[in-house]
Amino acid sequence: MTIKQFMGITVLSVVGLGSSTYGNTIENVAPQQVMTQEGFVLTRDAKVLGNIANVSAVISAPLIDEDIVGDMSNQEGLVSRVIVDEATVRREPNPESDIVNFIAKDVPVFVTERIDNWYHIQIEGIDGYIYKEQLNEETLNLIPYIKTKEEEEVKVKAEDYLGEEVISYAKQFLGNPYVYGGNSLTRGADCSGFVQQVYKNFDIDLQRSSRSQFSSNGVKVSKSDLLPGDLVFYGFNGNIDHVAIYVGNGSIIHASTPKTGITMGELNYGKPIIGIKRVIK
Repeated sequence: MTIKQFMGITVLSVVGLGSSTYGNTIENVAPQQVMTQEGFVLTRDAKVLGNIANVSAVISAPLIDEDIVGDMSNQEGLVSRVIVDEATVRREPNPESDIVNFIAKDVPVFVTERIDNWYHIQIEGIDGYIYKEQLNEETLNLIPYIKTKEEEEVKVKAEDYLGEEVISYAKQFLGNPYVYGGNSLTRGADCSGFVQQVYKNFDIDLQRSSRSQFSSNGVKVSKSDLLPGDLVFYGFNGNIDHVAIYVGNGSIIHASTPKTGITMGELNYGKPIIGIKRVIK
């Protein structure tokens, strides 16, 4: 279901959508610059009212100044939501591009296209790209998908961003035992042994302990810039005593405890996060 952009004078509160997805609930609405963090939409077309479900309030507003609206066009796209604590918006669709802004969790964004693994989004004057793992993709199945020549060449060389492959490989060992000091993905490993052996399969050498991995391997990244395959380090009072691999969508995979073994869990599963390292170049 596509969303058609309009500009206008009616304010629709779209809060309280519950579990409904924006793609199935909102039609003929353009968040872009006029969708606020509180969930208000401005539209000049009153007929849009008939296409909104679960609207909690309708408020009239004066005509928006065209200078504020800018050159918004009747562009088609879909509405999604941020699913991480803070999504990073970059100027171009690549992880090395400049950061232009951050968007908080559950804020709706207007998505116009996908370029490789990045979605082009617009909201309140923010125009940039968000990595796919930071958005709810369930509403974006009809978004135009552009594969660049560069991405296709990289895939042919099997050098595409390795994070997804790392996660797929690591998941094969879910349910296997936790063994303190262990280095076997099948017979048992502890947290750092699990991480070390997973990455060994991809010819990436890591230190043996979680403390050494944090101090010696990879580069530091922020929590808002997490990508699949990043290493997340936990502990108390600045002392690292655990490491996990970030899966995406707020989840990790790790050798957790002797009781749970190798398992999936939430990023914020209990222990404080001390730091994050990226070991994939």
